[in-house]
Amino acid sequence: MASFKDFENLHAGQTIWVLGSGGTLNFVSSSFFDDKIVVATNHSWRGKADHAYVCSNHWNVDAQGWLVIPEVEQVPAQDAHPDRPCGDNVVFVPTIEQKYANFTPWRDWPEHGRFIVGPTSLHLSMHWALWLGAAHIVLVGADCGVIDEKERMDGYVPPANADAIPQHSHHRLWERKLAEIAAKIRTYGVSVHSLNPWVTLNLEGHTWAQRR
Repeated sequence: MASFKDFENLHAGQTIWVLGSGGTLNFVSSSFFDDKIVVATNHSWRGKADHAYVCSNHWNVDAQGWLVIPEVEQVPAQDAHPDRPCGDNVVFVPTIEQKYANFTPWRDWPEHGRFIVGPTSLHLSMHWALWLGAAHIVLVGADCGVIDEKERMDGYVPPANADAIPQHSHHRLWERKLAEIAAKIRTYGVSVHSLNPWVTLNLEGHTWAQRR
């Protein structure tokens, strides 16, 4: 099993593409990522980037590439997976305690060699990209909202209790914390951007909405 320490600055100075799970990924061809370094969140690698690093607060992501997860599963008890992953492609990382909405990068950012977990696994993905030595981080599918009434990309594995808790998505919280983490990462001299898959910011006829 690989050590997370082996990956520090492995891709120093390069652009790293970080995938969320939002519906905008449906408008980005998988071939777009063929020659890119990709860090995918949870199941967002499916059909997009089989060669990706895959970061998750959960333990039950069957990644094809490197699976980067906390040493202690950082999810609510009802979502926890019973089995600790194993295999040559699994990388365990030490993390701070999951604080969800109470996580604030300026107060809670850990010392070197530990990783953040915030309200979504996407935040761990961004920190992993920083650990890899990114000069530029480009987010794709970090929608924090609903595109054409779709919250997730096609083919994404939904939470087991998604139907029971439609309030599970806290878009405004995610958006706020995403901006805070991006601002923190920029203090390291790393640029953070988000890909707009349309030519104009008017979304070319598509609709976007946000919950809570």
